[in-house]
Amino acid sequence: MKVSEATQAWVDWRNRRTMQRSLISWGISLVAPALVLTVAALTGTLLLLAWGDDGHTISVKLGNPDGENTPLSVTSLADPMLSFLTQQAAQSAEVDQLPAPIAIPKAEAKPVKAAPAQSLTKPTAKPAADPPAQAATTIVKGAEHGNTTQAVFEGNLRGIRENLHPLISLFMPLPKALDAGLLDHLQPDALNSADDFRKMLLALYEPSGTQLRLKGQPPVVGRDYYWVVLLRAGFDANKADYKTERKLNPITLSFKLSAATGGDIPKLTDIKLEKSSGDAEIDSIVKTVFEQYRYSNPLGATVAGKFTYEF
Repeated sequence: MKVSEATQAWVDWRNRRTMQRSLISWGISLVAPALVLTVAALTGTLLLLAWGDDGHTISVKLGNPDGENTPLSVTSLADPMLSFLTQQAAQSAEVDQLPAPIAIPKAEAKPVKAAPAQSLTKPTAKPAADPPAQAATTIVKGAEHGNTTQAVFEGNLRGIRENLHPLISLFMPLPKALDAGLLDHLQPDALNSADDFRKMLLALYEPSGTQLRLKGQPPVVGRDYYWVVLLRAGFDANKADYKTERKLNPITLSFKLSAATGGDIPKLTDIKLEKSSGDAEIDSIVKTVFEQYRYSNPLGATVAGKFTYEF
């Protein structure tokens, strides 16, 4: 039976103690006769010692000198841990030797006689009408900086997918205040250095202690450039003011997607606001940017759909 490391350590300690006790016992066995002989010689009780005939062995009697020679029986003390391990091994053996489950014979199926048909006829129930089939839809989902998009097209349309388009989240209002330490984490790109981006932000934000205060929101068109610089510097998009200070509901727009005819790219038409976010500024931004979305449409016909933007 495999024992744990703690049990093995205890067994090793017990073996060392047993060895120490054995050495002590042997020491006592050697020293005790010498002490007895010395005491006997000093007290005059040497007659209690009986020398053997060959002069090599000594027998020591304790108690009555004329008593019967009875060997002393010594029994070892029970080792509690050894008893426990032995008991565990016995229980494991009992578990391993459990009798196999008794197979219960299956009841034989007996034929049941059908009841005689009644003479009275009952009206037959009409079959339940099938539930109306739900119209098939095609769903295209997306995500951007913690916000989600979902376009639902009517019908089971294969081949419709979302193509390249601008991210709506990059056109949301810029933060009204920034940590001034953000200027030290600006990342250069292929055309601009970190110092170029620093000057660009300082033209838009005014230093105020440990913060940068926004002087005014830039136009929606071109606002994405500032957002890219901030996000690359480590700004958390989930802490944007439009998320933390405004309670925005999901926005739903209805639209139509034209067919790709004559090599033209399918376009979104008839875009209408179905459900507002509760903020007119946000509704206008979502609708303006969604107009730039592009979807593929290999069907050769115009299809209707709904777009939902959730914060």
